[in-house]
Amino acid sequence: KDDPKQEGAAETSDPQKQAVEARHEHSLLFDNETAGRPYRGKSHCLSFVARIPVPPAELTSTRRTNSPHDRERGLFARLKRRWLALKGRMTFGRAVDVYGQFTVVYPRNVRIGANCGINHDVFILGRCGIDIGDDVVLSARVMLIDAGLDPATFEVPAERKYIDGPIRVGRGVWIGAGAIILPGVRIGERSIVGAGSIVTRDVPARSIVAGNPARLIRKIDD
Repeated sequence: KDDPKQEGAAETSDPQKQAVEARHEHSLLFDNETAGRPYRGKSHCLSFVARIPVPPAELTSTRRTNSPHDRERGLFARLKRRWLALKGRMTFGRAVDVYGQFTVVYPRNVRIGANCGINHDVFILGRCGIDIGDDVVLSARVMLIDAGLDPATFEVPAERKYIDGPIRVGRGVWIGAGAIILPGVRIGERSIVGAGSIVTRDVPARSIVAGNPARLIRKIDD
């Protein structure tokens, strides 16, 4: 007579059965979380995620390739990449690596160098003039703002004036996500601006700056 323990071990070692149980437990977890009830499954969330078996590649590759949804998603992704590349060329007059939607208000006042990358939601004003060197990376939601209201004239609406100043970004600069570069700033080549920084003054070449307002963290050694 077969040992019941051995039969149970054989059942739990079946990857297909484990996958079914994992999906069932996942549905219980989702239903309870959305209903505001505590989860009463076999294990807590972290151990549950760790126990989900990875399906064999031969079971997933065909499904992903032949699924109509995946084919439509792949086609959309290719069309989006082509559209972004076309938008970059039409905006800047040259090829730019574009990884998401971006905004340039006055493209005629913006010059960009070769081998540059622009990520999601980058905003470039260009009211006065913005010059971006070669090999520059603008991470997600970077803002280059070369003009703004003058605080001295802001109190009287009829007398409000703009102040502006050109922005210069040197070769090989990386500007981290969410950083804001204000009017008149020059960023030296090979420098790095930390994520979320607000740059109000010039950045020396080969420097790392971060903060609000951005301050020198350290120099980059050769």
